[in-house]
Amino acid sequence: MKQILLADAGNALQHYLHEKLKRYGVIVAATSGPVQTLSQMRRDIPNLLIVDCSESREALIEFLIQKQADPIAQNIVTVVISTPINKDELNRIVSCGVKKVIPKPMRMDDLLGTIGTIFDLKIDLDTSPCSVDVQVNNDVIFLEVAHNFNSDKIEIMACKLREVISLYGLVSPFVLFTLNDLSPSFEINDNLDFLFSTILKIRKIIKSNMRVITTNANVKKFLQSYGVYKEIEVNADMSTALEELFKKNGDHRRGQVKALLDQRQEVSPLEVLQLRFKNEDKEVLKIAVVDDDAVVRTAMQQIFSKINIHVETFSSGERFIQHYTNEAYQLIFLDLMMPGMSGMEVISFLRSDDCTTPIVVISAITQRETVMAVLAAGVKQYVIKPVTADAILRKAIEILGSDFE
Repeated sequence: MKQILLADAGNALQHYLHEKLKRYGVIVAATSGPVQTLSQMRRDIPNLLIVDCSESREALIEFLIQKQADPIAQNIVTVVISTPINKDELNRIVSCGVKKVIPKPMRMDDLLGTIGTIFDLKIDLDTSPCSVDVQVNNDVIFLEVAHNFNSDKIEIMACKLREVISLYGLVSPFVLFTLNDLSPSFEINDNLDFLFSTILKIRKIIKSNMRVITTNANVKKFLQSYGVYKEIEVNADMSTALEELFKKNGDHRRGQVKALLDQRQEVSPLEVLQLRFKNEDKEVLKIAVVDDDAVVRTAMQQIFSKINIHVETFSSGERFIQHYTNEAYQLIFLDLMMPGMSGMEVISFLRSDDCTTPIVVISAITQRETVMAVLAAGVKQYVIKPVTADAILRKAIEILGSDFE
C-alpha cells in the first residue's frame, strides 16, 4: 500500500486527497512544521512527500537541506506546492531533490497527474465540462454549478466550502445555490442526489437555510419528490431568493449568529495572513484600494501594514484608471458610490480590458441592494461599510490564500 505524507496543507486539500486516493489503496497522512515532518518521515517512511509551502521560501529550502542530509528521509520523493516562484528560487528548490514544483492556485488534475506518474497509477479524473464556484459575503455562501455534472469538481467545491466555513467561523450560514445552463445530458436524479448529499454532509450546512436558484423545472421536481430534500426551496431568480431568505430569517437570527461567533476563540485573520504572506519576501503582493473616502483608504493601508502586502490607494475611479495596467494587482477593493466615475463604471472598464484580477466591492449600500448591484455587474465579492479589519482580512485570505482551484 502506497503512502503520502502531506506537510503544512490545509484541511480541505487533506480531505479531498484522502477521499480521492483511498479507492486506489493510497493512504494520506498529514503533518505540520519541519521538525514534526522530519520525525514523521523517519518513523513511518512515506512513498511521497508533498509540501505545501505556506511559509518563507528560505524556510522551505532549509527544511529540504535537512531532509537531504537525513539518511532515512533523503530518498523520499518530494513534490512542492507553492505560489509562483522565480527561476533562481526554482533552481535552488530543485537542487534539493524536489521532483516537481506545482504553482498555486493549484489545478487538481496537475497534482493527481503527478501522483499517478510517481506511483504508476491511472487516477481517474472526471473531464466533463463543468464550472463550479464558491464565494462568501457576510454570512451568505454563494454556490454555483453550471453546464454539466463533474463529480471531481463537485468534491473540490465541497472542500472549498469546508475551507471557507472554517475561515469565516460560520455557524449556520445561508446558502444560495445557483444551477445554470444545465446540459441536456445532465442526468437529474443521480447527479443531483450526489450533488446535494455531498454538500449536506458538511457540518453547519442545513437544508432550511438553503435556496436553489434555477429555471430548470426538473431540478424543482427532483427536490420536491425526494423526501430528504423537501425543505430546500427553489426560486427562479436571485432577487426573489434573497428576499425570501432574509424575510424568513430576519435580523434577529443574524444577531444570534454574530453573538455565537464573538464567543469563539480562534486564530486571528491577521495571524493567518502573516503565516501565508509575511515571509514571502521576494514576492510582494499588491492591492489597489479605490475609494473617495480618505478614512477608508487610510484604514485599508493600516490593516495591511504589518504584512508584506503593498497597498496603493486612489481617491477616484479616474485616478485609478490612469494608473491601471492589467495584472498590476493581485486584488482590487472598489467603492461603488463615488463622485465622477462610479464603481460600476470602473468595473465596466475593467471587464472591457479583460481584467482577471479579483474585485471586491466595498459599499455603504444596504446588504440586499449591494448583493443585487454586485451580481448584476458580474462581481461576486463584497464587504459592507463600515469596513472592519476582520472582514477585510478574511476576504483577503479567502481570495489570495486559496490552496487550489
